[in-house]
Amino acid sequence: MEEPRLLVDGAEAFPEIIRRIRASERSVYVNMFIWRDDAIGGALARELLRSAERGVRVGIVKDRYGALCEYAEEGQRSFFHPNLCPAERVSIWTLELLYGSDLLFRERTGQENALCRALRAHPNVTVSADKFRRDHSKFWVFDDEILILGGVNVEDKENGADRAGRRYRDYMVELRGADAVRRFWERREAAGPDADDLFAFNRKEPRRCFELKNRYLRLIGGAEHELTILMAYFAPDREITDAIRRAAARGAAVRLVMPARANFTDAGNKRVLRSLLGCPGVALHLTDRMLHAKLLMSEREITIGSCNISKKAFRQLDELNVFLPNDDGTFARAVRASVEETVALSHPVTDASALRYSRAVAALESLLM
Repeated sequence: MEEPRLLVDGAEAFPEIIRRIRASERSVYVNMFIWRDDAIGGALARELLRSAERGVRVGIVKDRYGALCEYAEEGQRSFFHPNLCPAERVSIWTLELLYGSDLLFRERTGQENALCRALRAHPNVTVSADKFRRDHSKFWVFDDEILILGGVNVEDKENGADRAGRRYRDYMVELRGADAVRRFWERREAAGPDADDLFAFNRKEPRRCFELKNRYLRLIGGAEHELTILMAYFAPDREITDAIRRAAARGAAVRLVMPARANFTDAGNKRVLRSLLGCPGVALHLTDRMLHAKLLMSEREITIGSCNISKKAFRQLDELNVFLPNDDGTFARAVRASVEETVALSHPVTDASALRYSRAVAALESLLM
C-alpha cells in the first residue's frame, strides 16, 4: 500500500475529492451521513453529475438518519431529503430544544432542488437516500483505486466555520492503490473482527458486528508513553474511562481534547471530563474550535474515522475507522503536527468552572445520544 495522506478539514478534503471526481474514469462511490443543501453540497453534486455525463458510474448512499442533523442546525436544508415525516419532525424539534432553540419550528422542507432531481434521474447515477440506516460512516471510492474516509460530512461548516462562527477541525485519510481498496471492500463485507487490522467497522449488515469499541480499548491498552484523544462527542462507558486511567497509571502522558462547546452532547462531554478532572497523568483541554475529529493516537498507532466515543456510536451506528502505525512516515508526521497545533490552540482545564453543564440536559443526552 502506498503512503497514506492526511487531509485536514474540508479546506484540504473537498478540493482533493473534486480533483478525484474529475479524474475518475470508471466509477465514483459515495457513502455519506450529512449532505446539506449549501454551497459545497451543490458543488460536489454538480461534479458528480458532470462525471456521470461523461460515462462514469456514480453510486451515492445517503443515510436518511442524517436529515435530523441537517434540519436541526445551520441552514436547515437537506440536499436529498426535502420532506419529513411527523416522527422526524418530533426528533428535530427535540434536538432544537436542546441545542438550538432560536431555530425552533423553522425547518425548510419541501424544497427539492433541480440538481438533486437531475442526479436521481441520470442513467449513470444510482442514489439510495430514503432508508433510515443509522450509518454514520463517511467515505469516497474512485475507480476502485482511491479511498478517502474519515469524519468530514458534505456541508459548508466543514469548509470553514459554523453558524456560530466557530472554525471546524476534522480529518480525512486518503489511501491509494487497488490493493488498499480491495482490502477495504472485502473487510466491509466480511464484517468480522480482525480480518484486516487496517480497517475496523461497526456494521449491522450483512452480519451484525460492532468491533470499534474493542479496537479503541486495544489502542488505549497498548499506550505506554503517550495517549492523545481528539473527540467531538465523548460519552464513554466505565470500561473506556477505566482504560484511560490505567494508561495514565502506567506512565502514559494522556491528553484529552474536546470542543469547548459541542454542537451536540455538550453536557455529556463535560460530565465525563469532570469525572476525569484531577486524575494523575490525565491532561484535559478544551478548544474554541468545533472539534469534529475522531482521532486516537498512542506512540504505536493512530486511528482516524467516523466513530465517536459514545454509547450510540459503539452499539447502534454503522461506523468506519482506519488504523495506521505511528511511525516516521509522512502521514504520521502530518498527524502529529496537526495534533500539536490543535493542542496548542486549546485551553488546559485546571478546575471544574470550565466544565459546568446542565444535569438535566446530560440526563436527556444519555437517553437520546
